Amino acid sequence: MNSIDVELSKHELDLCYAEATLRHEHNRIKNRAGRLNGPGQDNRGWQIDVAGAIGEMACAKYLNLLDHVFIFNDNYGKFDLPPNIDVKTSLGHNRRLPIFMNEDPGKVFVLATFAYDVVRLQGWIRGRDGMNPKFIDNPVGRGDSYYVPKFMLKDMALLKE
Repeated sequence: MNSIDVELSKHELDLCYAEATLRHEHNRIKNRAGRLNGPGQDNRGWQIDVAGAIGEMACAKYLNLLDHVFIFNDNYGKFDLPPNIDVKTSLGHNRRLPIFMNEDPGKVFVLATFAYDVVRLQGWIRGRDGMNPKFIDNPVGRGDSYYVPKFMLKDMALLKE
């Protein structure tokens, strides 16, 4: 499996920061904590929102879905890009793909990683394949999730087709 580095323009990055700020403010108004009791309304929560937006933008750019990026929804569990793509962005290129226990197994999950100003699309997997009991882990002590190793992910070129 080959990972793909996606370079975002200054304009695209500006859109990511604006989207992250919108999401962060929306969560603050709703008094919403991060998933699995992760950072929500603090500066770390905003950084996670920024990374998520950057991962979504990179995936949309690679898949030629820029017209569909950042269609804001107020419902956790919906897809990020049509028809059913959910982008999970992790800080650090050595990460596994996290999938929450209550996710829709019909979704396609893409692992984007972000570090040192490089956004990398690592690969993808169908939810029903990634939501395997052998991938359950709790690495940060906030509750179980599926953590799919990168070697189990399919090449991004297959998703683009």
